[in-house]
Amino acid sequence: NSPPTTPWGSCCSQETLARADLSCCGMAGGEAMPTYVLTWGANDAGQCMLGSAAAAEQRTTQPSLVNSLEKRNVRHVFAGYDYSCVITGTERLFTAGNNYGRMLRDEEDGDEECGVACLASFDELEATRLLAVSGGRDHLVAVTDTGSAMSWGRSNEFGQVGHGQPGSLHRVPPRAVQELPPLYREI
Repeated sequence: NSPPTTPWGSCCSQETLARADLSCCGMAGGEAMPTYVLTWGANDAGQCMLGSAAAAEQRTTQPSLVNSLEKRNVRHVFAGYDYSCVITGTERLFTAGNNYGRMLRDEEDGDEECGVACLASFDELEATRLLAVSGGRDHLVAVTDTGSAMSWGRSNEFGQVGHGQPGSLHRVPPRAVQELPPLYREI
């Protein structure tokens, strides 16, 4: 399959584009055609999801099709500082890029970079259906299908994870943000 030939501007909206400081990703497609994910920009940590982490000077200067997500029915994209996230039609989180501090995947080799979209393998997210994800340099927050927010990260130095006790430089695993009323997002 090849990406749609529709001009980029007429197949995307603000909701289907994500940008970070160094890279971008977007979705094209919709009800009448399959959803395609395209990425461009810095790829030094594999955040463009194109197959491998590249040398720091390598960049993807034109939108490139992410083949590994072709059959995943992607519903949401997010581009972080040195990572990317997608939510699929099965409401699962896939990530790529710098996994420093096991922020993207909870694996023994957690600091490894993943240049393709890998399932975010956190026990805490196993039975959770996600609708959207966003984040910062050291943390992620996701909206679940029940309207709650879950957050996690490399650290909670400034309280950005929302679980209290700022100042921690240790990994914070995914868990619900308490004291937050249910969130609702129109999909």
